[in-house]
Amino acid sequence: MITQLTKTVVKAVLLAAAMLAPTMAIAEDHAQRAEGNEQQAEGKKQSAESTAQKAEGNTQSDAPKIYLRTNLLRCATLTPDLGIEWQPSERISLIATGTWTSWRWNNAQRRYALWEVSPEVHYHFAQHCFVGAMYHYGQFNYKLGEVGKQGRLQGGGLMLGYDLPLTHSLQLELVVGAGYDHVNYDRYHVTDDAKRIFDTNHIEDRWGVNRVGLTLKWQIK
Repeated sequence: MITQLTKTVVKAVLLAAAMLAPTMAIAEDHAQRAEGNEQQAEGKKQSAESTAQKAEGNTQSDAPKIYLRTNLLRCATLTPDLGIEWQPSERISLIATGTWTSWRWNNAQRRYALWEVSPEVHYHFAQHCFVGAMYHYGQFNYKLGEVGKQGRLQGGGLMLGYDLPLTHSLQLELVVGAGYDHVNYDRYHVTDDAKRIFDTNHIEDRWGVNRVGLTLKWQIK
């Protein structure tokens, strides 16, 4: 009788297990699907975040930039130089620079004066590297010896440069350029009572290096 009862219980358990197996399989399948959906949703979220970060990076890279700039080499010769640079895109920069100085000593027997304006355009063909074109016009008055030179100059040329990042907002621009300059000036000497006596007029056309720069750039936007 006990054996018969045991067989009956075993059959009941097996029958219940057989009935519950499909339900458990369905539940397990639903759990796996839910887990897969969660993983897929997490993957989409990470992809969206990565896309947003890339878009933000591209937006910052493509945003127009504005720099203040000064040529340290000219400042070293007591010729203050100040410019502004507008970079509307990653490849193009437009620059305007002005220079002015005026010195006299030894009872006006010595003179060093200059003003100049210079527009430039740069094309950034690789990271930190650029080529460019420039034009300059100005007037000068030099008398560092017995004879002085007073006149005007204008010219232009092509240049090659490199931007060296220093900090997040500071860069050091190294540039060298060559081209053509037209110089028209008068020679003079100064009398003891500080009067200028002009002598002869000279015109010079020069080809060669006409731009060397070590320029500090500060990004303000």
